[in-house]
Amino acid sequence: MIRDTHVRGQPHLNRRQACAASIGLLASGVFAQPGGAAPNGMHWTHAHAAFGQPKYPAGFAHFDYVDPAAPKGGTINLRNPDRRSSFDKFNPFTVKGNAPAGLGIFMFEPLAILGSDELQTMYGLLAEAIAVAPDKSSISFRLHPKARFSNGDPVTAEDVQYSFESMSGK
Repeated sequence: MIRDTHVRGQPHLNRRQACAASIGLLASGVFAQPGGAAPNGMHWTHAHAAFGQPKYPAGFAHFDYVDPAAPKGGTINLRNPDRRSSFDKFNPFTVKGNAPAGLGIFMFEPLAILGSDELQTMYGLLAEAIAVAPDKSSISFRLHPKARFSNGDPVTAEDVQYSFESMSGK
């Protein structure tokens, strides 16, 4: 389990700090073992919709806007978003410096991802289940047992905590 991380009362959060704080709030929940009970009377679900019900059922294969038969391979050319010709860091979450284009898209996997065809609905990615408190004061994730790093090591709650602390500067 990871301990709760409180981000209230931090003055003057910029966009990156707010994103890191949001990730921290998401990561501050209790990580249960697969099949475990959700904390504080919450219930586990595959997705959380801020408005209504999630569009996709548990175990869906792909979003409707994704073509699983799309051609694979090729080259993608990304422009540098700040019109400079270079980059000087590989950490896109720090304030100073310029990270390469596409770094956040191609190198990081979040606990959950927002569906692009519905309003404020998140589906577990590294998380197999999500539990949201009835008053929406906390959220917990149950990590998918198949969640792995590129070298094959399993992703653990401690890894999520380390990522949060690294990004938020704690």
